Amino acid sequence: MLPPKKTLVTVLLCTYNDEMYVAEAIQSILNQSYTHFEFLIVNDGSTDGTKDIILSFKDERIRYLEHLENKGLEDSKNWGLEEAKGKYIAYIDGDDVSEPDRLKLQVNYMEGDPETGICSTRKTLFGLENRVLKHGEHDFDIRGYALFGTPMEHPSCMIRTEVLRKHNIKYRKDFYVAEDYPFMVDLLEKSKAYCVQVPLIKKRIHNQRISVLKKEIQNESAARASQMAFKVLLGVEAGEKERFAFKRCWTSKLELTDLTILENLRDKIKIEEGVSDYDIEFRGYIKNRISKAISDLENKLKSFPSTMEELRREVEKQKTLNTKTKNDLEAMRQSLSWKITAPLRWLVGLFLRIFK
Repeated sequence: MLPPKKTLVTVLLCTYNDEMYVAEAIQSILNQSYTHFEFLIVNDGSTDGTKDIILSFKDERIRYLEHLENKGLEDSKNWGLEEAKGKYIAYIDGDDVSEPDRLKLQVNYMEGDPETGICSTRKTLFGLENRVLKHGEHDFDIRGYALFGTPMEHPSCMIRTEVLRKHNIKYRKDFYVAEDYPFMVDLLEKSKAYCVQVPLIKKRIHNQRISVLKKEIQNESAARASQMAFKVLLGVEAGEKERFAFKRCWTSKLELTDLTILENLRDKIKIEEGVSDYDIEFRGYIKNRISKAISDLENKLKSFPSTMEELRREVEKQKTLNTKTKNDLEAMRQSLSWKITAPLRWLVGLFLRIFK
C-alpha cells in the first residue's frame, strides 16, 4: 500500500518507438527517493520493442495504457492528463533520465508555494552533447522567455493538477510537434512558475529527436506559439521583426536596427483596466526592461565618433546598396549576353577542373 500521509504524484511517460532508451527512463523513475507516486505510461502505438520493455517491469506503481496505432503526442499526453490521479503531474520523456531526488525536491517546493502551478528544473545534456544548461529561476524570468521560446524543459516539469482541471488546459493539436510551448503559455496565464536551480533531469541528445527530424514544422509551430504568448501575456500583437528584436533584447544581443522596432513594441504594451495586478506588474517589468536595453545601447553608441542619427543613416544606406547590387546581378543574369555565353562559361569551367 502507498503511504497515506504523503502527496500522491502521477508521473507521466508518453513514448513511441523508444526501445533503445525507455528502460533507462523508466528505471530512473522507479529509483526515486520520493516513492509515493503512480507511474502512468502511455505507449503511443510503438512498432518496435517498446511495449515488451515496458511490460518487463514488475512494479505495482506502473499503470500501462496503449494506443493500438500511433496518434501523436498531443493525444497521448491529453489521455495521460485525464487518467492522472495525483495532486501533481510530473513528466519524463522516453529518452531522458531523472535524477533520484527530482520528485522529492519538486514536491517540497510545490507544497511550500500554493500559487505555483508549474515547477521545472535545470537540465544536463548528455549523448552527442554534454553540458549543464542555465534556466531562469523566477516567474517573471520564465514569462519573459516564453515570449520567444519554450520557457521550461517539459520533461522536467511538475504541474499542479488542480490548475489543469479548473481551467480545462490541454495540449493543442494545432501546434504540431511544438505542443509543449502553447501548453505552458496557457499555464502561465493562470498560475505562477518556478525553476529549481539544480539539474534534476538528464536530456539525451541524439539524431532521432523530433527537433531534428521535424525541425522546419516545429519552428513554424513555435513561431505561432510565440505570437500567442505575446497576446496572452502582454496583450499585444507582435510580428516577426518585433519578436526577434525582443529576443535579442532579452538575451543582451540588441542591434542598432532593433531600436525603433522595440520602441514601437514597448508603446504597444498597455497598462489597462481589466487586467490583474500581477499581469500589470509583469507588463511594467517588460516595458522597463526594453527601455533599459535601449538606453544601454544608446549610451554605448555615444562613445563612438558618429552620432546615433549618422549610424542610422549608414545602416539605411547599406540596405539600399545591397538591394541595388541584388537587382543589378539579377538583371545581368537575365540579359541576352549572359545567356548566350553560358555554354562557354561551362566549357571553361570543365577545362579548369580537368587541368587542376
